Amino acid sequence: MNTRRLIPENDSEHYLSLYYFMKGTCYMYQGKLEKAGNSAKSAYDYAVLAEDDILIFKAELLSVMIKMSLVQYILLCTGYTCQ
Repeated sequence: MNTRRLIPENDSEHYLSLYYFMKGTCYMYQGKLEKAGNSAKSAYDYAVLAEDDILIFKAELLSVMIKMSLVQYILLCTGYTCQ
């Protein structure tokens, strides 16, 4: 069964942006930051195509959260503590 048929054609960018946002969030919490960053970029690209300001904001926020996760990981690995 092709799941793409279930998504209305005019809303596909919206759903794809949400899909990549959720995928990126999962990757971020799993510590797979490179994959998370790629998903956040895809979420942003589809949000721009959907012309949805809320989705654009969420994708940009996810990108910042991923970058902060990387900084926290680096600090913890070098012996500094994050508060």
